Amino acid sequence: MEGGESSLLAIVLDCHPIFWGRRAVIENEIHFDKFLESVLILTNSHLLLNSRNTVALIACHTKKSEFLYPLVSPAVAAASSSSSASGTSTPQLNGGGGKTTIVTAPALMNDGRYEQFQVMNETVKAQLRELVLGIAAAEDTADAGAVVDGKTDGVQLTG
Repeated sequence: MEGGESSLLAIVLDCHPIFWGRRAVIENEIHFDKFLESVLILTNSHLLLNSRNTVALIACHTKKSEFLYPLVSPAVAAASSSSSASGTSTPQLNGGGGKTTIVTAPALMNDGRYEQFQVMNETVKAQLRELVLGIAAAEDTADAGAVVDGKTDGVQLTG
């Protein structure tokens, strides 16, 4: 890809708790935490190819689908670009489900990672956790609760 071109990578994640719960008990199967890490590596690689590339991650669960990333509206992104240059955390607007909350990126450590990757990875994990916990609370299902609580071997949504 040349400097002027950009590309959107859109990924839809199947987050059905019964599917992933069954995968967790079968040996030699990929677990959700490893799957999610692989997806994040893929998205990071796509972003590395060109600074203009973008990513969209959508999670499909039992009752609804939600955007996990991006969560920033263009107006918020323009306002936050000046604050991120000064080293402060980047505010992100979460408009999913008719609610509006500000999700602040965690204090970024200077550990050699590209800041955009860390912000995206943490945002995706936080939004996925919120989606699964929200549905688990609404449905009060044992399968969703087991996945969230980490009772199913290898399935963890903790950051």
